[in-house]
Amino acid sequence: MKKTFILALLVLLVTFSGCINNSTPVDDNLNTEQLAKSFLADFVNKNFNKMVQNYRLSDTVKSKLTVDLLKQIHAQLISTYGEFKEIIEVKSEQENNLQVINQVSKFGSKKLNIIISFDGSKVINGFYYTNVDNATGDGLIEIGEKYKLKGKLTIPSGDGPFPVLIIMHGSGPTDMNCTVGENAPYRDIANGLQKQGIAVLRFNKRTFTYGKEIANNKNATVYDEYIYDSQEAVKFLQKQDKIDAENIFIVTHSQSGYLLPRIAENNPDVKAFIALAAAEQRAEDAIVIQTKYLINLDGIVTEQEEQILAQRIKAQKIIKDIKNQPADINVLGAFRSYWLDLADYEPTKEIKNITRPVMFLQGERDYQVDMNSFKAWQEAVKGLSNFSFKSYPKLNHLFMAGEGPANPQEYYLKGTVDSAVINDIAEFIKNSGIK
Repeated sequence: MKKTFILALLVLLVTFSGCINNSTPVDDNLNTEQLAKSFLADFVNKNFNKMVQNYRLSDTVKSKLTVDLLKQIHAQLISTYGEFKEIIEVKSEQENNLQVINQVSKFGSKKLNIIISFDGSKVINGFYYTNVDNATGDGLIEIGEKYKLKGKLTIPSGDGPFPVLIIMHGSGPTDMNCTVGENAPYRDIANGLQKQGIAVLRFNKRTFTYGKEIANNKNATVYDEYIYDSQEAVKFLQKQDKIDAENIFIVTHSQSGYLLPRIAENNPDVKAFIALAAAEQRAEDAIVIQTKYLINLDGIVTEQEEQILAQRIKAQKIIKDIKNQPADINVLGAFRSYWLDLADYEPTKEIKNITRPVMFLQGERDYQVDMNSFKAWQEAVKGLSNFSFKSYPKLNHLFMAGEGPANPQEYYLKGTVDSAVINDIAEFIKNSGIK
């Protein structure tokens, strides 16, 4: 089922959820179902200031939820589906230690499931919707053993066997589509490649499905977040009749690109790799750089923004000194083990160990992983013929087109992955020794 996230982890390269923001609740006596109905009512009635100021929101939601953004989302939802008519059904369920309230509602002639999730303290940490009319279980699969992850294997028409691409996620608890508002870039890639005879496997990230468990694991590393599941994906595909096991490819996006050397090392059966917006900077450095960019976008730095920047610089310094920190310290949502595992990791050195084909693709308007990272990768493998590079002047971090300086709000404007990117990926796969 396609989930359209109204609020997602767009900016921070943080692995797990943040702390709680102590904003004033609408009414402490309301239960989560009543709060969800109230929140939806305020959205429908355009009470955007109330939504931002009077509900208890997680730090992540608070940092992204602006009145302007809500106005854009409301206008786009109404123009796409029609005016709100009624709530048809309300269901409550428990998911990963969260209370999830599903409000199946009618907008125009369409049914949408408005989903609002709460933690144990009745703090809102998720707000998204599903188009119920488009829901389908076709092609859904599951990978993994201990940590079972739902996904989708998109297969071209015909008998096969087909080459296949595995999509690896960026930072944060990302779903199989990398859903942001009405945008689903991983789905775009899958559908585009399917038309060109290439199968695609995409799946929910482990931190999306088991976020609380991973966050509480004091021994967790990037292997738990990325590497092990890349291996599970390969194992799954090697057993599929319509998949050419000799032609399995992996595409990384953002933070998983930072780990490309490790992903390649642990997946010897993968034919070649594509790196989309591959992060080269350490996560703690990237967070500070991104924060500086964002708080200066409007030319005014508020006291609150200065405090946020100071907190992230403090976290950056702690991570730089992680070898001298206690085992139970938690920085930016991850324990010491996570940062210690990366302390001596130098991807621009280890990338040279990859002898299989690798193609780096980069949007020149990307502020999350900017052109400095792209150039650093180029310099790192200078003279090595198995690496290729291409950038696109108008594309952002989602590889969607735009104009002017990039900002988080544009991710919520309806778009699709640029066809040139999909064509370049397809050509790379077809030219990488497929028999």
